[in-house]
Amino acid sequence: MFYQVTTWMVILLACAVTPIGAQSVSGADTVLRKFEGNWRTHVTIRSAKLASREIQLSGMGVGQVTLGGQYVEYRAKTDPVPEQSPEEDLQINTWDPITKIYHHWLFDSEGNRFIRTGTWDEASKTLTWTADELGGTVLIHDRFTHRDRIEWDLVRLDSTGQVTMQIDAWMTRLPERK
Repeated sequence: MFYQVTTWMVILLACAVTPIGAQSVSGADTVLRKFEGNWRTHVTIRSAKLASREIQLSGMGVGQVTLGGQYVEYRAKTDPVPEQSPEEDLQINTWDPITKIYHHWLFDSEGNRFIRTGTWDEASKTLTWTADELGGTVLIHDRFTHRDRIEWDLVRLDSTGQVTMQIDAWMTRLPERK
């Protein structure tokens, strides 16, 4: 009898201290839902591998909750540039409340595939993604500076810790069409 009471007390206590809100549900939580909508994007890429050392691209993106609310899908495509095919990417994101980790998968039109994990900092309104990829490390910060604006950066380091790529970007949500 003592064992049963103790087990039920533990279960009730665990339920009582589980936070209610953005990060208590799996899938597309309120943090990831900030990506919903139609976006105008601008990206500045600086890389040691680029002949001009810097490229600026603009484009459009669309974020939507998908697959029964378990994921947020974000698709982006660059504006046409003379003598260059538009670049496209597909990003899939979700939240795992058990591990308390965000998961991010990115696929692009160049054939790249990246898997990243992330954490949310409520105080700074920043989602930070990290991964080991392409023989080095990548660090991304998505800063939600306003309901309709996200500023983000990416730093790619090689295995010696040298910066090989820096991206600075912003996204502005477009007004909903009525």
